[in-house]
Amino acid sequence: MFKTRKTTGILFASSGATLWAISGISGQILFNQFHFSATWLVSARLLIAGLLLLFVTSIKNKSDFIWPVKSLKNFISILAFSILGMYSRSIHLF
Repeated sequence: MFKTRKTTGILFASSGATLWAISGISGQILFNQFHFSATWLVSARLLIAGLLLLFVTSIKNKSDFIWPVKSLKNFISILAFSILGMYSRSIHLF
């Protein structure tokens, strides 16, 4: 069991480092050659990440997929976190 968990951890760490490098290179290409703005890139990355997480959640547990829109309170708290927390933090990286 330990060897399997260790191998999985190494695989995840390697995948994360590889994707981080690809993200940086892609960002440089978008900024330099296509003149994209940092605001657009951050918005696109957060939107794609959110959609990907919803997709994975819908496959794993269908009842949790609609949780964000079940009540107005849930939706407002997620929206506030995305705008005030994630977006404002991510925009400072660029």
